Amino acid sequence: MSKETSRKLFVTIVDEIHQAYKRMRDLYEFAKYNRRVCDSLIRRVESVELELRDMLKTRINEDNEYYENMKFHKKKEKEFYIQENHFTTREFYSNDNAYTMQQLLNNIHDMEKFIDELSHLRTYFTGKSIETTFYELTKKFDMYVKALNVKMDVDVYSETVSLKMDISNFET
Repeated sequence: MSKETSRKLFVTIVDEIHQAYKRMRDLYEFAKYNRRVCDSLIRRVESVELELRDMLKTRINEDNEYYENMKFHKKKEKEFYIQENHFTTREFYSNDNAYTMQQLLNNIHDMEKFIDELSHLRTYFTGKSIETTFYELTKKFDMYVKALNVKMDVDVYSETVSLKMDISNFET
């Protein structure tokens, strides 16, 4: 896959993540139940979506600088070697990362479905099934985020407390 094709794929996936995030926010706004759990998932997606957008912008700027430098060096008839930053850009647009981005998007769609179900239900079978599904989704999400080397600003302790509070509402 060419770098330009890869870049377009990445931009498309990040745009789809943004659209999923907006739909999740809408679901949350009208949620009657389990708002804390929904909010925890939404904050994860928001954090990663913003970081991915920043990473894409950085990579595009690096590419533009690379090509400008290349033109400058060609004008001066000097040899031009690929800069280290350009290599990291090529690495970012790798097939492995494209696959991981697609898996991350699929996981976010699963989170969106979970939020849709959870926000309308007083009970989600049992509190235990909420906890299990939440941890399965966040474990996969974290794995994809780590593989992409994306920073994520999430307070795991607060998430756990929120989850326990929503689950305790089922038991009372």
